[in-house]
Amino acid sequence: MTVIDPDTQPAWVAEVDEEDAADDMPLSTRLSIADTLTLGNAICGFMAVYFTTTGVLIPHLTGNEDGGMARHSAAMAVILMLLASIFDLFDGLVARKLRASAMGAELDNLSDLISFGLAPAYFVVTWGMVAPDSHQRVSVVAAVV
Repeated sequence: MTVIDPDTQPAWVAEVDEEDAADDMPLSTRLSIADTLTLGNAICGFMAVYFTTTGVLIPHLTGNEDGGMARHSAAMAVILMLLASIFDLFDGLVARKLRASAMGAELDNLSDLISFGLAPAYFVVTWGMVAPDSHQRVSVVAAVV
Protein backbone atom coordinates (compact mmCIF):
# COMPACT_ATOMS: atom_id res chain seq x y z
CA MET A 1 0.00 0.00 0.00
CA THR A 2 1.41 3.37 -1.06
CA VAL A 3 0.93 6.36 1.22
CA ILE A 4 0.85 9.77 -0.46
CA ASP A 5 2.31 12.67 1.42
CA PRO A 6 -0.32 15.48 1.49
CA ASP A 7 2.36 18.10 0.86
CA THR A 8 3.53 16.43 -2.33
CA GLN A 9 0.21 15.27 -3.81
CA PRO A 10 -0.79 16.74 -7.18
CA ALA A 11 -3.42 19.49 -7.38
CA TRP A 12 -5.97 17.26 -9.10
CA VAL A 13 -6.09 14.99 -6.04
CA ALA A 14 -7.12 17.92 -3.87
CA GLU A 15 -9.87 18.83 -6.38
CA VAL A 16 -11.21 15.28 -6.35
CA ASP A 17 -11.22 15.30 -2.54
CA GLU A 18 -13.28 18.52 -2.53
CA GLU A 19 -15.79 17.03 -4.99
CA ASP A 20 -16.10 13.91 -2.82
CA ALA A 21 -16.68 16.12 0.23
CA ALA A 22 -19.54 17.87 -1.58
CA ASP A 23 -21.06 14.49 -2.51
CA ASP A 24 -20.77 13.31 1.10
CA MET A 25 -22.72 16.34 2.33
CA PRO A 26 -26.21 15.30 3.45
CA LEU A 27 -28.90 15.89 0.84
CA SER A 28 -30.92 17.94 3.34
CA THR A 29 -28.25 20.66 3.39
CA ARG A 30 -27.91 21.05 -0.38
CA LEU A 31 -30.30 23.00 -2.57
CA SER A 32 -31.63 21.22 -5.60
CA ILE A 33 -32.91 22.83 -8.78
CA ALA A 34 -36.46 22.36 -7.52
CA ASP A 35 -35.55 24.14 -4.27
CA THR A 36 -34.13 27.05 -6.26
CA LEU A 37 -37.40 27.33 -8.19
CA THR A 38 -39.29 27.17 -4.89
CA LEU A 39 -37.18 30.04 -3.57
CA GLY A 40 -38.08 31.97 -6.72
CA ASN A 41 -41.72 31.39 -5.79
CA ALA A 42 -41.15 32.73 -2.27
CA ILE A 43 -39.20 35.74 -3.52
CA CYS A 44 -42.01 36.65 -5.94
CA GLY A 45 -44.55 36.42 -3.12
CA PHE A 46 -42.42 38.56 -0.84
CA MET A 47 -41.84 41.15 -3.57
CA ALA A 48 -45.60 41.27 -4.25
CA VAL A 49 -46.13 42.20 -0.59
CA TYR A 50 -43.30 44.76 -0.88
CA PHE A 51 -44.80 46.44 -3.97
CA THR A 52 -48.25 46.46 -2.38
CA THR A 53 -46.86 48.15 0.72
CA THR A 54 -44.46 50.66 -0.81
CA GLY A 55 -46.42 51.52 -3.93
CA VAL A 56 -50.02 51.39 -2.74
CA LEU A 57 -50.35 51.50 1.06
CA ILE A 58 -47.59 53.89 2.14
CA PRO A 59 -48.43 56.60 -0.43
CA HIS A 60 -52.08 56.37 0.65
CA LEU A 61 -51.20 56.71 4.34
CA THR A 62 -48.79 59.60 3.81
CA GLY A 63 -51.07 61.47 1.40
CA ASN A 64 -48.60 61.32 -1.48
CA GLU A 65 -51.03 59.51 -3.74
CA ASP A 66 -50.13 59.31 -7.37
CA GLY A 67 -52.74 57.23 -9.17
CA GLY A 68 -50.30 56.08 -11.83
CA MET A 69 -47.75 54.90 -9.30
CA ALA A 70 -50.35 53.00 -7.30
CA ARG A 71 -51.68 51.32 -10.44
CA HIS A 72 -48.16 50.46 -11.56
CA SER A 73 -47.26 48.95 -8.18
CA ALA A 74 -50.56 47.06 -7.99
CA ALA A 75 -49.99 45.67 -11.48
CA MET A 76 -46.44 44.68 -10.56
CA ALA A 77 -47.72 42.89 -7.44
CA VAL A 78 -50.25 40.93 -9.51
CA ILE A 79 -47.61 40.04 -12.10
CA LEU A 80 -45.30 38.80 -9.34
CA MET A 81 -48.08 36.63 -7.90
CA LEU A 82 -48.66 35.13 -11.35
CA LEU A 83 -44.92 34.59 -11.77
CA ALA A 84 -44.89 32.84 -8.39
CA SER A 85 -47.50 30.40 -9.69
CA ILE A 86 -45.29 29.62 -12.68
CA PHE A 87 -42.33 28.95 -10.37
CA ASP A 88 -44.62 26.73 -8.27
CA LEU A 89 -45.69 24.77 -11.33
CA PHE A 90 -42.14 24.13 -12.48
CA ASP A 91 -40.69 23.33 -9.06
CA GLY A 92 -43.21 20.51 -8.73
CA LEU A 93 -42.41 19.15 -12.17
CA VAL A 94 -38.65 19.33 -11.56
CA ALA A 95 -38.95 17.77 -8.08
CA ARG A 96 -40.77 14.78 -9.56
CA LYS A 97 -38.21 14.33 -12.34
CA LEU A 98 -35.06 14.86 -10.26
CA ARG A 99 -34.17 14.08 -6.71
CA ALA A 100 -35.83 16.45 -4.30
CA SER A 101 -34.11 17.41 -1.08
CA ALA A 102 -35.65 16.61 2.29
CA MET A 103 -36.05 20.30 2.90
CA GLY A 104 -37.90 20.78 -0.42
CA ALA A 105 -41.39 19.89 0.80
CA GLU A 106 -41.14 22.20 3.79
CA LEU A 107 -39.72 25.00 1.68
CA ASP A 108 -42.53 24.52 -0.85
CA ASN A 109 -45.16 24.80 1.90
CA LEU A 110 -43.61 28.01 3.20
CA SER A 111 -43.34 29.49 -0.30
CA ASP A 112 -46.95 28.60 -1.07
CA LEU A 113 -48.08 30.23 2.18
CA ILE A 114 -46.29 33.46 1.24
CA SER A 115 -47.22 33.56 -2.44
CA PHE A 116 -50.76 32.18 -2.37
CA GLY A 117 -51.87 32.98 1.16
CA LEU A 118 -50.26 36.13 2.47
CA ALA A 119 -49.61 38.12 -0.71
CA PRO A 120 -53.12 37.90 -2.26
CA ALA A 121 -54.89 38.46 1.07
CA TYR A 122 -52.69 41.43 1.88
CA PHE A 123 -53.27 42.85 -1.60
CA VAL A 124 -57.06 42.56 -1.24
CA VAL A 125 -57.09 44.18 2.22
CA THR A 126 -54.78 46.99 1.11
CA TRP A 127 -56.74 47.65 -2.05
CA GLY A 128 -59.93 47.70 0.04
CA MET A 129 -58.41 50.39 2.24
CA VAL A 130 -57.11 52.50 -0.65
CA ALA A 131 -59.81 52.35 -3.32
CA PRO A 132 -62.28 55.23 -2.90
CA ASP A 133 -65.45 53.27 -3.66
CA SER A 134 -64.59 50.02 -1.87
CA HIS A 135 -65.95 48.60 1.34
CA GLN A 136 -63.20 47.82 3.82
CA ARG A 137 -65.16 45.18 5.71
CA VAL A 138 -66.02 43.33 2.51
CA SER A 139 -62.36 43.31 1.47
CA VAL A 140 -61.32 41.95 4.89
CA VAL A 141 -63.89 39.17 4.66
CA ALA A 142 -62.78 38.40 1.09
CA ALA A 143 -59.15 38.27 2.23
CA VAL A 144 -59.95 35.92 5.10
CA VAL A 145 -61.93 33.62 2.82
